[in-house]
Amino acid sequence: MISTSTTLLDEHFMQIALDEAIQARGYTRPNPMVGCVIVKSGEIAGLGYHQRAGTAHAEVHALEHAGERAKGSTVFVTLEPCCHDGPGKRTPPCVPQLINAGVAGVVIAMLDPNPQVAGKGVAQLEAAGIKVTSGVLEAQARAMNPGYLSLIERNRPWITAKWAMTLDGKIATRTGASRWISGEDSRVLVHAERACSACVLTGIGTVLADDPLLTARPLRLAQPLRAVIDPNLDIPLESQIVRTAREVPTLIFCAPFASAAAFTALTERGIEVLQIKSHSEGQGERSHLAWDEILAALTKRKCGEVFLEAGGGVLASALAAKVIDEAMVFVAPKLFGGRDAITPLEGEGIARIEEAPTLTRLSISQAGNDAVMRGLIRYPDAD
Repeated sequence: MISTSTTLLDEHFMQIALDEAIQARGYTRPNPMVGCVIVKSGEIAGLGYHQRAGTAHAEVHALEHAGERAKGSTVFVTLEPCCHDGPGKRTPPCVPQLINAGVAGVVIAMLDPNPQVAGKGVAQLEAAGIKVTSGVLEAQARAMNPGYLSLIERNRPWITAKWAMTLDGKIATRTGASRWISGEDSRVLVHAERACSACVLTGIGTVLADDPLLTARPLRLAQPLRAVIDPNLDIPLESQIVRTAREVPTLIFCAPFASAAAFTALTERGIEVLQIKSHSEGQGERSHLAWDEILAALTKRKCGEVFLEAGGGVLASALAAKVIDEAMVFVAPKLFGGRDAITPLEGEGIARIEEAPTLTRLSISQAGNDAVMRGLIRYPDAD
């Protein structure tokens, strides 16, 4: 029977495994990040991590590193070892390799919710006489792979909303000027977050105001999908996003009433245009596309982590629909003032303080002169 009794030493080695795993951030999507440590006689005999999708898993690298020392060892791994094979599987399962190596015990941070694994890996290890312990630093392991877990457990992406604002809460001046509120160090962080996301999502208002490229620079691997919420297909054909659509995968969400001519012009330029339902009766600036259909489309494309960089209208709509999971806010030491200066969340706003979503697990760091606040969104009626 699987054990959940852990020790400080278990946590020590599991933390090393987590540190191994995080080295591959941005390289394994849509697979999870996984790290592995093999311990023999209280000393580390092997280390490994899943380096990128389609390559050997963490356990394989660690076993190769350990060699003969793997026999009789204890294996610490951040995710339940895989045990399945078949169509779509590019690497052999890890459980048989652990069994063949003669390991004595396996300590797991968390079970894999993937239905093809989901406890089956543990069962096979135990059937082979290997002691299995689970739940060591499970919260940390879950926090490492929010997109992977969200796709499986919620059938939708994990959405991180990012915005940069002044100390008095403005994302643009009263004339709409917004470049640049944050500093260079903050923008470097944003590019890193894009690189680690499967999709960068924005709204047409941001495209019209800033003409962003929305790519990750410098390029590490394949660029994330760029997606634009554009009900009326107002995106200019000369915009950077359209002009680079053949080099960077691009998806535009529009309403059924969008211009047929614009639809054709965009598809001819290599853009995928997807019509989804709108919450308005007809064409107009206040049209809002259905978030459930947006998320369903991104889920179909295996976009586990979505980085939402948009203006106040889209952000307010996403918050109202309760689809934002995490916020990453850059606060610059500047003051714009003015009741007409633009704020991060438009719309009517809440009526009572008790209705306010809050940030939990809040972290505050510094990027140059900017403060970086990051936390999970908790909605008032959440369980």
